[in-house]
Amino acid sequence: MTFPGEIFRSSSEAPLDSFVSSLKETMKHQIPTEVRWHQAKDPAVFVPPKLRECSHVFVRSDRVQPGLKSKYSGPFKVISRTDKVFLLDTDGKEDSFTIDRLKPANLKRETETV
Repeated sequence: MTFPGEIFRSSSEAPLDSFVSSLKETMKHQIPTEVRWHQAKDPAVFVPPKLRECSHVFVRSDRVQPGLKSKYSGPFKVISRTDKVFLLDTDGKEDSFTIDRLKPANLKRETETV
């Protein structure tokens, strides 16, 4: 292989060849660094405190949405809840959703006046 700078040189061994051979020799003796994981094996998921006591929630859609369409639908009424799963009334049907997809709905109470 010939590099542009080597075309006009008359010496038998170009400086680039010696550099490449010394670089190869140096790289042979390199020790790779140890891979470290900086997060816990089971990272804690943030759960909004209001999610444990709210009466209605919004559900995030995991599909790709068009530009200005909301990522959340609802609010839906909470029927029952566990630590990881909520049972919701979605348009007359009961569906279960994981807490990862839920966001508490801050609804006005009927007794409040504007």
